[in-house]
Amino acid sequence: IFPQVEFRPTFANNSFAYAAALSNTRLDEAEKAINLAVSVQPSSALYDTRAWVLYRQGKYPEALVDIQTALRKLYRDIT
Repeated sequence: IFPQVEFRPTFANNSFAYAAALSNTRLDEAEKAINLAVSVQPSSALYDTRAWVLYRQGKYPEALVDIQTALRKLYRDIT
């Protein structure tokens, strides 16, 4: 009855971290989750989420590095 759905922990970790950043809650847990996701699949979207989590934590230098990394990766992906 139900279609087979592949569980993707990277997607789940990214979704959790992004939601936590938006609500400005559980940021320590969100940072752990997004760090795991980035270590598995270092994509521009995941670096973007991690930058947002770091920004919300007040870790501005680290957030800047990650958003710059996200933009470089995105640029490479579209060119």
